[in-house]
Amino acid sequence: MPISKVKSVKLTGNTWDGPNGTLHYYDYEMEDGTKINAGHQTNNYLFNAGDEVEYHVRKTTQYGNKGSVKKPDQEGEYQQRPQSNSSPSRSFQKSDEVNDQIIRQSCLKASIEYHGGVIVEPIKIAGLAQYFFEYCKTGEVKPQAKEVKNEE
Repeated sequence: MPISKVKSVKLTGNTWDGPNGTLHYYDYEMEDGTKINAGHQTNNYLFNAGDEVEYHVRKTTQYGNKGSVKKPDQEGEYQQRPQSNSSPSRSFQKSDEVNDQIIRQSCLKASIEYHGGVIVEPIKIAGLAQYFFEYCKTGEVKPQAKEVKNEE
């Protein structure tokens, strides 16, 4: 992504209410001649004339360039986001342990719902949840749910 100093910046007065809050749009002109319209979650100027910024033109329309403007990191290099097929602006990877915990929670909820509010021993709920978890992890249907041993 290119680095340039801001030549001028102006708050446009346009806003957009999105899922992560309101974006306030600014028109930037860079010292390298690039003009770009970018949104920030504040109506206070983040950058002023003379500030060094990183910018990315995401698309060009009949109204001009749309994109993003942000600070470079401490050494003047830009932090690269991991590449992803999903939304490039908000992507991250969860660890396998976190993913497994999310699956376990879903399986436990499904097991409780399967029993329909009837009071049963927790070990039976846990056994069915483990059966669901194994299916989610392997995709294999086992002949029957394993009984989790109660160690009392």
